[in-house]
Amino acid sequence: MNLLIIGAGAVGSAYGYLASRAGAKVAYLIKPKHRADLKDGIQLYWWKGRRAESISFQDFEMIDDSKALRARKFDAVLITLPSDKFRAEGWLAGFLGDFDAGSPEAKIWSLQPSTNDQKFLRDALGGSAADARVVRGQIPILSYLAPLPGEEFAKPGYAFYTPPTSKAAWSSKNAAAAEAAKTLFDTGGLPSKIVDDRPTAGALIPEALLRAVVAGLERSEWSFDRLVNGENIFLVTGGMREMTAIGAKIGKTADPARAWWGKLASSPFGVKTAMRLVRKIIPFDFEAFLRVHFTKVDAQMHLTLDEQIEYGKKNGLSTTNLVLLRGRKKVAAH
Repeated sequence: MNLLIIGAGAVGSAYGYLASRAGAKVAYLIKPKHRADLKDGIQLYWWKGRRAESISFQDFEMIDDSKALRARKFDAVLITLPSDKFRAEGWLAGFLGDFDAGSPEAKIWSLQPSTNDQKFLRDALGGSAADARVVRGQIPILSYLAPLPGEEFAKPGYAFYTPPTSKAAWSSKNAAAAEAAKTLFDTGGLPSKIVDDRPTAGALIPEALLRAVVAGLERSEWSFDRLVNGENIFLVTGGMREMTAIGAKIGKTADPARAWWGKLASSPFGVKTAMRLVRKIIPFDFEAFLRVHFTKVDAQMHLTLDEQIEYGKKNGLSTTNLVLLRGRKKVAAH
């Protein structure tokens, strides 16, 4: 498989390495100014248990101009850009114009998280082409620019970790296209699964938990202690329930926060318990990871919250807690 990857950061570098392990020929689409930074490869650290394996990833090529892109034929492109850059005015249309010149039938693997991202991509391609070409991927790995404060790595790079039982989720109207992505990354060492093209009730709780906790942490100056011992924990739990109600309305599914297990998961006890368990399992400083990662992609995080609030208001759903979470002060990463 010839795979083009857009984004050679923490996510794109990890996915590129895993795809290459499965035999894919990986190329990164980059800006010319980044060629020098990547000419000696990418330093990776793969967390396995409590130890991180050092990897020098060099088995890739780089494409830095539209003429070269138009001349190449790829089987798929993996887009790892955050939502705000993915939807930046003119970017997607310009990319597709160059990419489709050489690879008009290539599959498009999109890792952007929101339903609006998928609608944006679908509108750009057209319905029938989107059904045939688009595969939506959901990221299970935790990846970051290493070292975090307090870590001791020989040199800077990107570290990544897959929590136990977590799997990359792939969905598409084209079952064979989703299966191809699943098989590639399964083979490369990233556990993967096929999921329904529409969001399920069970998937809404963990998604809402992560988004609400991150918003609550930003409001709490990126301190778990301030979050769990202050008033923001109630905004997080209320925000979770508003998110699941909105997600259920969008996906036309049951709201899991109305079930007993959803009520428990979205209670202060449930959120605090989940945070304690995660911090015990993750082999690095999870608080520092969230601070570093989400201050880097804060525009995507805020965009997603804004769109949920807008959808909730238009459809008569509660957004009180989300509005308060969105109204937090911006705090820089340390």
